[in-house]
Amino acid sequence: QQQQQQQQQQQQQEEAARKIQRSIELEAAKQRREQLQKPFVRTTKRTIGQLIPKTLTTNTNYELEVLDEINVLRTNPSEYADYLESTSKNYSPDGTYTIPGTNLLRRTNEGKDALTQAIYTLRNQQALSPLVYSPEFSRTGADLISDNGPQGLVGCEMSDGTTSAERLERYGDWKVSNTELLSFGAINPSDVVLQWVIDDGDETRSNRSTLLLPEMRVAGIASGPHSTYSCMCVVALTQNFVDKLTGVAIFESEPSSMPTLQNTGDGYVIDAGVLENTDGIKLVKKGQRLVLATNRGERWWDLPFDFDAKTVTATVDQEKKLIIKLASETNNSTDKSAHVDISSFRLAAISSSANRVDLEIQQFANDIQMKVIASCFDSDIVIRIKDGNTIECESKHVENTVDDKGNAGLSNFTAFKTVQLPFALTCQNCFVDLQNESCPIVIINKPGSNAPKKYQIDAEIPITFA
Repeated sequence: QQQQQQQQQQQQQEEAARKIQRSIELEAAKQRREQLQKPFVRTTKRTIGQLIPKTLTTNTNYELEVLDEINVLRTNPSEYADYLESTSKNYSPDGTYTIPGTNLLRRTNEGKDALTQAIYTLRNQQALSPLVYSPEFSRTGADLISDNGPQGLVGCEMSDGTTSAERLERYGDWKVSNTELLSFGAINPSDVVLQWVIDDGDETRSNRSTLLLPEMRVAGIASGPHSTYSCMCVVALTQNFVDKLTGVAIFESEPSSMPTLQNTGDGYVIDAGVLENTDGIKLVKKGQRLVLATNRGERWWDLPFDFDAKTVTATVDQEKKLIIKLASETNNSTDKSAHVDISSFRLAAISSSANRVDLEIQQFANDIQMKVIASCFDSDIVIRIKDGNTIECESKHVENTVDDKGNAGLSNFTAFKTVQLPFALTCQNCFVDLQNESCPIVIINKPGSNAPKKYQIDAEIPITFA
C-alpha cells in the first residue's frame, strides 16, 4: 500500500510538472506569435572572424545568429544583397575567396559568377515573413549532429539508418511539409547562411530556394563539432510544429493555403521544384503523406485527403523540375472490362489442413471486410478489381507432388476466390490493410458511407524522366 501511495505521489508530481511545462510553453508560443506581429528586428551582431562551435548546442547565440541571418535574407532581401556586394572584393581572379575578417582562403567552383547571380536574384526577390525559432524542433538536428559529428558522417541519415522523418517524429508533429539544410566547415554563423545563399557549384541553387520558400514559418537550428569538417549546422524548416511533450503548437492555426498544391479541376498538382540531383530519388506514399527522398534528405507533404498511390504520377522534366499529379476521385472509376490490381503480398503458411487461401467476409454499417485466410502453403497473393464490381483473390503456391509413376517433384498451383458485390468498385473505395501480416484485410467502403476512405499505407510511386 505504501508503494502504491508513492507511485501515486510520483504520478501526481509528474502531472504537475507537465502542467507547469505546458503553461510555460503556451506563454512562450504566445510571445513568439506576438513578436511576429511586429517588424523583424535583428537581436545578434554579425560575427566577423572565426566562431566555431566546440560543443553541441541548440539555443545559444550561434543558432540565433544563424536565424537572424536567414530572417534578414527573407524580410529584407535587398539589404542582404548589399551585404553580398560588400564581399565581392574578396574574390580573386583564380576563383579563390578570402573569408571576411580572416586570412582564410576558400576555393570556389564558379568564382564571382555565383555571387553575381545571387545578388541579382535577391534584388528581384519579394520580402517574406520571418521564421520563428523553436527549441523543441531544434532537437531533431541535435540528434543528427551528436551521431554523425563524432563519426565524420554527412547526410540526413543517422549511422543506425534512422531517417530524417523518423528523427523528426521523436519530438512532435509538423504540418504540410518539412525540409532540412546541412552545413559543414563554416567558420561562423553568417558563413553558414552565406554559403547556402550563394550556392556555389549547385546549378539549381536548391539551398537558396529552400531558404526563400514563402510557406515556411518555423525553424529548428542546431550546431556542433564535426570530426572531418570541424563543425556542422542543421536547419530544419516547416510550416508549423506541435511539441509532443506539451501538445503546444507554434501557431494556433494552420497555414491558410498550401502554395505547392494546386487544384486543376480534374486533379491536383504539386510543384516540387528543381532537384539538385536526381540520383536515387524516391517518392513514397505513407498514409496521407507524400515523401520525397533525395540524396539531401527528405521532404514531404501532409495532404488534406487520403489518396490511392496508383493514381499518382511523378515526372522530372529536362530542367530537373519534379511535377507530381494526383488524379481526382471522379477520375478513379474502374472500367468494367478492366482488371485492376490493388495490392500484392506474400502470405506465410499457417498450421492448417486447408490447402487453399480463403476469404472470410464480414459486413459492417460502413464497409465490407474480407479477411484473407492463409493456407498450409506459403502463397503469393494478388487482390484485384475485376469486371467493375468483383473482388478477385489470386493465390499461387508450390506443392510437393508425386506423378503416376511415383516420381516426386514440385508443382505450381494457382487458385482464384471471387466475391461479386452489388455496387461499382473503384481504386478509391477499396484498399488492403497489411498491418497484420498474418491476416490481411480487404476493406471496401459502401456507397454513401461516411467512413474515411483508406488506401495502401506505404507504397512507392514510380518517377518518370522526360
